[in-house]
Amino acid sequence: MTRIPLAITATSPTDTRGRVVVEWIMSSVCNYACHYCPIYLHDNRVRWPDYDSVRRFVDIVADHYQGRDITFLLSGGEITLWPPLPRLAADLRARGIAVAILSNGTRPISWWTTHARAFDHVLLSYHHERADGDHFRTVVATVADQTSVDVNVVIDPAAFAAVMALAATIQSDGRAPVHRKIMFLDGWRTPADYTPDQHTALTAALATETTQPVSRAAAVLGGDPHVEFSDGSVSVLTPAQIIDADANHWPGWTCRVGTETLWIRFDEIYRASCRQGGPLGSIFDSHPNLPVDSVTCTAASCNCIAGIKATKTAPLPTNRGD
Repeated sequence: MTRIPLAITATSPTDTRGRVVVEWIMSSVCNYACHYCPIYLHDNRVRWPDYDSVRRFVDIVADHYQGRDITFLLSGGEITLWPPLPRLAADLRARGIAVAILSNGTRPISWWTTHARAFDHVLLSYHHERADGDHFRTVVATVADQTSVDVNVVIDPAAFAAVMALAATIQSDGRAPVHRKIMFLDGWRTPADYTPDQHTALTAALATETTQPVSRAAAVLGGDPHVEFSDGSVSVLTPAQIIDADANHWPGWTCRVGTETLWIRFDEIYRASCRQGGPLGSIFDSHPNLPVDSVTCTAASCNCIAGIKATKTAPLPTNRGD
C-alpha cells in the first residue's frame, strides 16, 4: 500500500518561537559561470545594493517578524565578493539575527581565517567545473575550526564518478555534513537525467547523509522536515530525498512559505523562490507587503530547500480519507 503524505512540518531542534529564514540573492556578481546555474545568478549585470538600503530593509523584516527567530541566508552571485559583508554580519548579529552565507569557497584561505567567525553558519557549494578540490577541502577545514559549516555538492551526471568521489571524501574527512544536490537545469525547473545506475548510487548515498554529525544548519536554517503519512507513520526525510522520490508536488496544499520563509531576488521580494502568492514589493519600499498567513500552493513542483522545509498540509478531502 502506498503511503499518502498528509503534512510536512518544519523542524528546528532549538527554536521555541518559530524560525523565519530570509534567503537573499544580493547580486549577480560571480566568479563562476556553471552551465546548470541560471544565468541571472552569474551574468554580473546586477551590482550590489547600497548599504543603507540593505540596513533599512533588515529593520523592516525584523519589525515584521518581531518575536520570531530570524536567519538571513545571504548569497549571490558570490557573496564573499561584497566588501561590506563582514560589516553586515556584525550589524545583523547585533540585532539578534542569525547570519548564514552560501559561498563557492574560492576566497583565499586567509580570507576565511579572518572572517569565518563573523557568520553563524557557512554553506560551501562545490561546483566541479571550476572548483579546485584541494583548496575547497582546505577551506572546509578552516571554516570548521571557527564556525558551523555544511557542504553542498552538485551531482552532475556528466562528471558523476568524480563528484560522487569528492563528496564521499569530504564526508569521510568528518569536518562537515555533506549534502549531495540533484542537478536542475532550465532555471532549476528540470531535474537532470541520471542513468539507472547513477540514480541507484545517488539514492544510496543520500541515505548516508541522515547519520552525519550535526552542524548548526538545523538550528539556523531549519532541520529536515517531518513527513506525516495517512497510515499514521512519520518519517524524517532530507529535501534531496523528497526530490529524489519525486514526492515534491503539493498543488492545493496549504503552505507556510512567507510566514516561515522569505526569498529576495536582488530587490524583488517573494514568499519563496516558487513565487507563490506573487510579488510582495521591493527592498526599497517603505512598506512592502510582507505576509502574515499561509498560501495555497499552485506550483507543479517544489525544488527549493526552504520551500520544501516549510510547514504544509494536504487539502481536507485527503485528510479525511475521501
